[in-house]
Amino acid sequence: MTQTILLIEDEPQIVEIYRKAFQRHSPFNLLTARTKEEGWRLAMEKRPQIILLDLIIPEREGEMVAYDRRVGFDLLRELRHLPETRELPVVVFSNIDTHEDRTTSEELGVTDYLLKAEFSPAALVQKIQGYL
Repeated sequence: MTQTILLIEDEPQIVEIYRKAFQRHSPFNLLTARTKEEGWRLAMEKRPQIILLDLIIPEREGEMVAYDRRVGFDLLRELRHLPETRELPVVVFSNIDTHEDRTTSEELGVTDYLLKAEFSPAALVQKIQGYL
């Protein structure tokens, strides 16, 4: 059975880069969501084995991104609240590296906190393979 990864990322160029990397370097099925709402829906419907979560995403389609708000954490809190997704591995995949964000991630039980600038697409695929 092919394992499913859910990438929640609002930047289309970044999504395409990682889509190609996962197709080229892994047997995973990569699902993508651009908003919190879509990420929630796919997490509930498709039950991925792991989520790659950007912190700065819009709530729903058509809304602007609030750069001063970590909507990804809102989604993560909701996932942690439900028994069926409480233990779902989530890797924060962000451009932002603050002590506060790392602390919140730790408190919410993320699997890892990765900075986009530190991982090539192939290195990210390899890292995710290591979690599964």
